[in-house]
Amino acid sequence: MNLISIYKKITAQNFLLVSILALTAIYSMIEALRMHQKIESIITLWLLAAGICTVTIWHLVKTKSSILRHDIILSWVFLICASSILLATAFMSDSLAMQISLFLIMGACLARFTNYQNVFKLLPAGAIFLLVLPNYTYFNSLISYPLRLISSYLTCFTLKLCAVDVSCNATILKLGTEKIAVTTACSGIAQLEAMFLIGWLITMFVQKRLICQILHCLLLLPIVILLNSLRLTITLLLYLGIGKAAFSETLHVTLGYVMVIAIVVIFWACRSLVRFPEKNEVKK
Repeated sequence: MNLISIYKKITAQNFLLVSILALTAIYSMIEALRMHQKIESIITLWLLAAGICTVTIWHLVKTKSSILRHDIILSWVFLICASSILLATAFMSDSLAMQISLFLIMGACLARFTNYQNVFKLLPAGAIFLLVLPNYTYFNSLISYPLRLISSYLTCFTLKLCAVDVSCNATILKLGTEKIAVTTACSGIAQLEAMFLIGWLITMFVQKRLICQILHCLLLLPIVILLNSLRLTITLLLYLGIGKAAFSETLHVTLGYVMVIAIVVIFWACRSLVRFPEKNEVKK
């Protein structure tokens, strides 16, 4: 299907839907910058949300879908929830109430112009735009510590398998008399954001069904955690061998790139683990 035929299929409802998503994307970037978020920190998640919107709209235009009564009811449910939250601003910060309300209003608009399946496909993008990006620093610190904690204990376990005298206290690894902290930079959170974007692109190409795409994406987090722990283990083994040179910027960046490549290869290789037979294959 070429672009001209796609253009001819764009209805007024689709145009309004695209306009809502475009305005949401622009607003989210402006709001995130107003909240003093660094653009290099939020651009990966912004691109992920924009990609989800683009793919969903592309399929929506190609396949004709009708709006039913329950879609209208869903729209009203979103509006009622948004109104309730605005009335309850006394119990939460005004900015948080406004962000949640905008997210629900966006959901109401989506439910008014498309069916519920497309609404739930677009809601994750809306959550990234209106909830995550303006509060990126908060979510980053919220997720960072659990990742550091898991990485610390996995690294400690792996080092013990290598007959290294090591102990772990929260995010502090003790190697003999040396104490090494697993910092935010070592938690793998920076790679996680980039890998969510790359992983989503991979699932779009290798998985046809939505449930397979979701299950495949769920494999990404454990893969990142395990390989990040392996990277930390290699770094600490090098530290035992060559000293503080193991923490040099060149080696750190090199191991980071190797880790990203390894994650992509393993994630792509796991595609067959979540592949279900198509309906026509089941009938045969």
